[in-house]
Amino acid sequence: MLPFLDRGEIVLRFAEHIKRLIELFKWGSPKQDDAGLTVSVRDCEDVVNITKPIAKNGGTQVFNTINGGVTMNVLQITGAEAQRYVENAARAKAELQFPNADTAQRVPLIWKRLDRDSAKTGGESSPDKAIIEEIDTKARAVFFTDEMSFLKEEMIGDEQNPYQYVYFVDVHVSRVQSRVVSYRVVGYHGKEPLPTDDDHANEETL
Repeated sequence: MLPFLDRGEIVLRFAEHIKRLIELFKWGSPKQDDAGLTVSVRDCEDVVNITKPIAKNGGTQVFNTINGGVTMNVLQITGAEAQRYVENAARAKAELQFPNADTAQRVPLIWKRLDRDSAKTGGESSPDKAIIEEIDTKARAVFFTDEMSFLKEEMIGDEQNPYQYVYFVDVHVSRVQSRVVSYRVVGYHGKEPLPTDDDHANEETL
């Protein structure tokens, strides 16, 4: 058995390691950590597993270590920050697993058919279909990664008519014989009302 102080130091070092790992994904999807070591799929999964509950439920999560009655704040994450960590880590994981995947970032998506049930993450078909005109003018099936399945509720949960909005997303594009067959959402950057004929008329008079 290690002395109590040594165990406390081990716990603190582990907590600081987790903090450094999570903060790697604060602004992007890094290929290496701050020591120059390659970021692994397991690293990405660890970040997702730690931060996804916060991203899904909102609020603020505080991580503390307690050693000999002394409490030390190691990390504090808000719901918005957690969502960014999850998206960046999920994107990095996908890039590691599928380095040749066709990915489009911040593209406008318009729903054409939408099921209010949970997001579809696998299988051969999805009831959700959308158009991303920058990629294909036809409506295609929409899936979500396991890590990002909570995004569907965030995207449409507070809207009575989500068909009246444009959603800005990151997607992996799946093709068969060069033809687009589906999209898999890996990131979400917000929405805005779908432009109307009145909007176009106002633009023409400016």
